[in-house]
Amino acid sequence: MPRRGPDRAGRRRQDVARRPRTVGLGRTDSRSIKVIDLDGTPEARLFPHGARAIKVVRRRRRAGQAKPSVKIVYAITSLSHRDADPRLLAGWIRSHWTIENCLHWVRDVTEGEDNYRVRTGHGPQVMAALRNTAINIIRLRGETNIAAAHRTFSYRPADVLDALTTA
Repeated sequence: MPRRGPDRAGRRRQDVARRPRTVGLGRTDSRSIKVIDLDGTPEARLFPHGARAIKVVRRRRRAGQAKPSVKIVYAITSLSHRDADPRLLAGWIRSHWTIENCLHWVRDVTEGEDNYRVRTGHGPQVMAALRNTAINIIRLRGETNIAAAHRTFSYRPADVLDALTTA
């Protein structure tokens, strides 16, 4: 259950939620989120459509390390405390990494996007669209290993046309 109360100045609503620690892959992770209403604060002028400020603290301790690494992330949302409680906001922020892991990592590592030399005009956008299309077609076919699917397509180019017509 989130804690609620005034901040140090006693002038605004503050919600805090902590996620239980997770242990795995040789590390221990914990996250906490603090959400503060911006209404009536000087910071509200800086973010005219922002209703709440969010602070996420992530702590990770790897096995064998004495000190944990700490990362702090800030965000602004237009949602009020009635629309999204800290646990819901924490889930949305955490789900952002699903996008990073599912698409951007595949584009960077499997597709080697950072090594491409196309850098002028509309070339980078066109190549990114083609890579995204290829990844999505592979996923629509039910494949989970993008690199293996690329190799399969390179051995049997006719399968690419079949994948395009059935997608």
